[in-house]
Amino acid sequence: WVRAMFTYHNIAKVVEPKRAALRVAEGKLRIADTKLRAKEEEVAHVEADLNKCMERLASAKQRRQDLQDDAIGTKKRMTAANGLIDGLSGEQE
Repeated sequence: WVRAMFTYHNIAKVVEPKRAALRVAEGKLRIADTKLRAKEEEVAHVEADLNKCMERLASAKQRRQDLQDDAIGTKKRMTAANGLIDGLSGEQE
């Protein structure tokens, strides 16, 4: 019985500091996990904002392309109209 207690005591002297270090490390881990979750939520919000901005950019690019296409069409119609006006002004003379 005395040997068992002696052995237990010697082992406990080695193990107890490790258990204390484990408790400290687990506390640090909980704090780090909390910070990680907060940062992950922040990243999710930023990614959502980025997606909204990307959608707005795509919409703006499409609008720009539509306006450019409309401008080209209008320019062609103006050229055709000027040709008709020139043709008709030649008939008046």
